[in-house]
Amino acid sequence: MTHDLVFEGLTVSSHVIETITQVAADKVDGVVAIRPPATTAAGLLKPKPSGIEIKVDDDAALTIAVHLTVAYGQKLPDLGAQVQTAVRDALVGQLGVSAVSVDVFIDALTFEG
Repeated sequence: MTHDLVFEGLTVSSHVIETITQVAADKVDGVVAIRPPATTAAGLLKPKPSGIEIKVDDDAALTIAVHLTVAYGQKLPDLGAQVQTAVRDALVGQLGVSAVSVDVFIDALTFEG
């Protein structure tokens, strides 16, 4: 099921919103990867393959969740805020729409590089 954004006579695919979100988040220093969270302990839920969840309600309110792997040693609250700002700015700049919420989930740390 796609969650397309419809506003002012324009329909934007959820895939476009995911791409804008991914590119913006990837530009933040310390973000290593955008990945889906691990499955639940029971293994019952399958995560979305992209690690980005898009929801658009009936009033065209946009909510985004981003699941990240980040580099060890980052100040996580600051990194999360930078990702939120980057995603919001990219959406406003490219679509003229702001997300009601950009939720950042830091699911893993990496010790690479």
